Amino acid sequence: MTGALMRILPGRLREWMASREKLQHVLINVSWLAFDKLLRMGVGLFVGVWVARYLGATQFGLLNYALALVWLLSPFATLGLDSIVVRELVHAPDEAKANEIQGTAFALKFIGSLLILAVTIPTVFALRSDTLGRVMVAIIAVGTAFQSFDVIDYWFQSKIRSKFVVWARNGAFLTISVVKIVMLKMHAPLVAFAWASGGELMLGAIGLLICYRIKGQSPMLWRFSVKCAKALMADSWPLVLTGILITIYMRIDQLMLGQMSGDASVGLYSAAVKLAEVWYFIPLAFTSSIFPVLLEAKKAGSEIYANRLQLMFSGMAALGYVIVIPTVLLSHRLITLIYGHGFSAAGTSLMVLSWAFLFVCLGLATGNWLIAENFTKLSCLTTGLGAASNIALNFILIPRYGATGAGVATLISQFVSVTLAALIIPAARPAFWLQMKGLCLHGLLSYPRIVSLLRAIRVRQGALAKATDG
Repeated sequence: MTGALMRILPGRLREWMASREKLQHVLINVSWLAFDKLLRMGVGLFVGVWVARYLGATQFGLLNYALALVWLLSPFATLGLDSIVVRELVHAPDEAKANEIQGTAFALKFIGSLLILAVTIPTVFALRSDTLGRVMVAIIAVGTAFQSFDVIDYWFQSKIRSKFVVWARNGAFLTISVVKIVMLKMHAPLVAFAWASGGELMLGAIGLLICYRIKGQSPMLWRFSVKCAKALMADSWPLVLTGILITIYMRIDQLMLGQMSGDASVGLYSAAVKLAEVWYFIPLAFTSSIFPVLLEAKKAGSEIYANRLQLMFSGMAALGYVIVIPTVLLSHRLITLIYGHGFSAAGTSLMVLSWAFLFVCLGLATGNWLIAENFTKLSCLTTGLGAASNIALNFILIPRYGATGAGVATLISQFVSVTLAALIIPAARPAFWLQMKGLCLHGLLSYPRIVSLLRAIRVRQGALAKATDG
C-alpha cells in the first residue's frame, strides 16, 4: 500500500494494514526459504541418485569419502559466526559499522578456509596412498575458500531479504546440476564431480556478489577490525566447539568406513544416509517455529510452559513415527527402486538409519528445552557423548558388519546423545521424562492445547513482523 494512501486512513485501520503488510513480508521471506529447501531436496535427490547409479558403489563411496573428510573440518571455515554476525548486523548503528562487521567476518572465514587446507592436505596424505583420493580431497578443500562470501548471506538475513540468497544459491545449484547431467551423458571421470562441488561454491559466491551489488552495496567498503574480530570470536568459539563435535558425530562414520571397510562400503552407506536424511528439514522447521512461543510461555506461567513443552515433544515423536515406520517397512524396495540393484545391500543400513530419525526429532526438541532453561553448556556435553560413542562403536562394528555396522553405531550414538545423556545428567533429567511421555504421544490429542499453541504461533508471527519492519 502506498504511503499517501496509508496516511489518509484512520489510525487503527492504518496500524492494522501496516501489521498485515509486515506479516506478509515475513511470510514471503519464509516461503522463499521453504522453496529453497524443497528445490534442493527434489533436484538434489534426482541428480544425486543419477550420479550414484553412474559411478557405482565404489566410486560414489570415494566421492563421499572426500566430501566427508573436508566436511569434518568445515567448522573452521564457518567459525560459528553465522548467527553471531546476523545478530551484530541487525544491531549495527550505521553502514560503517556493518561494513566493519562484514569485513572482519570475511577475513576470519578466509583464514579458516586456509586452516582447512593446511590440515586437510597432510591428513589425506597420511590416510590414503592413492593419488585420485588425494586429488579429490584437495579440490573440494580449495572450494571452501568461497564460503568466505557467506557474509553477504548474513547481510541479507539481517534485512529479512532471503530471496536474493535463494536466487544466488539456487542459480549456482541448478547450473551445476545441469553440468552434472551433461557430465553423466559425456561419461566424465570421477574427478570431474569433485570439481563440480567446488564450482557450485564458486558460482554461489559470484551470485551473492551480484545480488549484493544490485542492492547498492560493495565489498570494497568492508574493513577489518582487530577489536571486532576479538568480540566476534569471543561469542563464537563455543559454537565452533559444538560444530566440531556435531560434524564428528555426523560424518566420522563415512571416514572410518572408508578406512576400515573400503570405498564400496562408503558408497552403500552414503546412499542410505541420503535417503534417511532427506526429511531432516521438517522437524527443524517445526522446532524453529515453536521456539519463540516456548520462550514466551515460560514467561507467562509454569502450567502453560509445561503444556507446550510436552506438546512439542509429543509432536516431534509423532512426526518421527510418521516418517520412520513407512521407511523401515519399505527400505529395501526404496533402495533398489531409486539406486538400482547395485546398491541393494544398502537396504539394511537405511532400515537402521531410519530409526535414528526418531531421536533426531527428540534431540531438536531437547535442544529447544536446553536453551529455554539456559542449559546451553550441556549441549556440548551431550553431543560429545554422542560423538565419543559413535567413534567407539564404529571401531567395534565396522570391521564385522561394514555399512550396516556404521548404521547401528549411528543409531545407538543418537540414543546416547539424546535420551541416555538426558537420563544420566541430573540437570537434563526433566527432558528425559518429556521424551518418554512424548514417545507415548502424551497430550497430543488435546484439541484445546493444539489450538492454543497455533494461536500463540500466529500472534508471535505478527509481533515478529512488526519488530522486523523494513
